[in-house]
Amino acid sequence: RTRVDQDGSVEVITGAASLGQGVETVLAQICADALGVDYRNVRVIHGHTDRIARGFGSHASRTTVMTGEATRLAAEKLRAAVLDAAEGLLDLPAEILDIVDGRIVRTDVRAAPLLALGELARGRELSEEAEFRSEHMMYPYGAHVAVVKLDRDTGAVRIERYFVAYDIGCAINPMLVEGQIVGGVAQGIGGALY
Repeated sequence: RTRVDQDGSVEVITGAASLGQGVETVLAQICADALGVDYRNVRVIHGHTDRIARGFGSHASRTTVMTGEATRLAAEKLRAAVLDAAEGLLDLPAEILDIVDGRIVRTDVRAAPLLALGELARGRELSEEAEFRSEHMMYPYGAHVAVVKLDRDTGAVRIERYFVAYDIGCAINPMLVEGQIVGGVAQGIGGALY
């Protein structure tokens, strides 16, 4: 669910859970891009089952694909609702209106912004929701190769080199992708050596 608050900030409420994979950041980025606002003005709320009907927990990197797409769809619906509301208030056709940096602007002439999102939200509910389902699995594909040295006398293992390659598709936030890969390597090594 996406919603514009009266102060102009945007709230995304999700049924996904955050386990340190950067859900808050990536969903804010996706929403901001689709809506036309700065991602720093997007607040992501998760883990509140009293605020959203369904949730499916966390699915590691799939959270970006599944919940990210639901967020994009909800933000696009919210964008359309905002432009429709602005059309009625400003008596201008929605086709010449756009949202840039959280403000309603005209696209047909150079002019100052007409209205801030917060002003438009005063006195009206600007909220939309969407869901995304997929019948097939969506995972990135990768390979890990480790060069290890084993001390036959002590049983000590030393990792000399470690290589990782992934085909992840479009990286919404490359730093988060790298963090997930590094975290997966650490988890995998820990599991293998435990």
